Amino acid sequence: MKILWQLAALIFFAVHALAGGTTNQMVHQSGRQIVDAQGRPLQLRGVNLGGWLLWEGWIFGKGFTSQTAIENKLTDLVGREETARFRSGIYTNFISEADLAKIAALGFNSVRVPINWRLPQNDAGWRVLDQLVDNCEKHRLYVVLDLHAAPGGQSGWFTCDPGVARERLWNSTSNQTLTVALWQKVAQRYRSRTIVAGYDLINEPAAPDGGALVDLYQRIIAAVRAVDTQHLIILEGNKLATDFSMFAQPLTNNLAYSFHLYNWFGDDRASRLAQYRALSTSQNVPMWCGEFGENNYAMIHTTVEMFESPENSFSGWSFWTWKKTATGGPGLVTVKIPPGWQPVINWIGSLFGRKPQPAQADTGLRDFLKAVQLENCQLDQQMLDALKPEK
Repeated sequence: MKILWQLAALIFFAVHALAGGTTNQMVHQSGRQIVDAQGRPLQLRGVNLGGWLLWEGWIFGKGFTSQTAIENKLTDLVGREETARFRSGIYTNFISEADLAKIAALGFNSVRVPINWRLPQNDAGWRVLDQLVDNCEKHRLYVVLDLHAAPGGQSGWFTCDPGVARERLWNSTSNQTLTVALWQKVAQRYRSRTIVAGYDLINEPAAPDGGALVDLYQRIIAAVRAVDTQHLIILEGNKLATDFSMFAQPLTNNLAYSFHLYNWFGDDRASRLAQYRALSTSQNVPMWCGEFGENNYAMIHTTVEMFESPENSFSGWSFWTWKKTATGGPGLVTVKIPPGWQPVINWIGSLFGRKPQPAQADTGLRDFLKAVQLENCQLDQQMLDALKPEK
């Protein structure tokens, strides 16, 4: 099977070479740079839309809780119908056109969109994505589509909504097949959309070894290229987007590598960025930071300065994350947790919380859906100043 995928890739490259004069109308690679449709260098400076199409308990107020765990607790609390209504409300309210307009007005030019693979399994889910792409086009925000939770889970972390260990992505051929098929559907649907900047194939993979990651990437790339030859493909390294040692050479043309940079346990930014810079130089491939943040203002500011130094020549960054509840460190846009929601999320996010009464839960869900609307949130000007997106 591996030989077949490699043969398909060779055929694609040969066809692409014969069509050498074709102009790419999408955001694409030009050596170490990402460029726009006119071939002008493009720095993708943006924000992640975390917590919207893939839920994380701490973004909602408490706990390292996966989307499935949150939904299961809500179902136990208020029933399937009310949980479905709440899910729909999050999709409508947590990120709306108003958010996208504000992101653009503040000077950002892109959004990275973490997606749970379960979302586009029905027409309603596709409509959410279609509306996002349309609104981003309206407000001139490039979109990076990010498979943040692959079928079965690409790691055991709650951030990718994992299933049981024996059914994780790397242990399940059926889940790998689902992943390949999903990306082909995404590419087929958005292949003509110039506002889509790229396809971020797997968020923070934790494959058992580099070979397993490369094999799955090759399968996804072949499936995407069968229907879409022009969009940028973005590959993250193993070990949660930090290890790129398995890439002896680029797996496809029109490619960028994406790293994530969090430094909570010591400041190793300079050494890590030097490694990524060396990889970019040796393979002539752009480097883009798909996630960084969750730190103090000074650290955020100096990290942006490091990304944008001429020495590194990276192709931009995406801050984690646009909106979250006012818990932990400073955020960019914060949601004030309403009193009615606090006992609900406390019960969801802890093992020993007190289960709210049904009427209290209903009030909490309604209050939270109102609280997450942009008009009821607070922009942190100091964080915005630390990022300084306008260039």
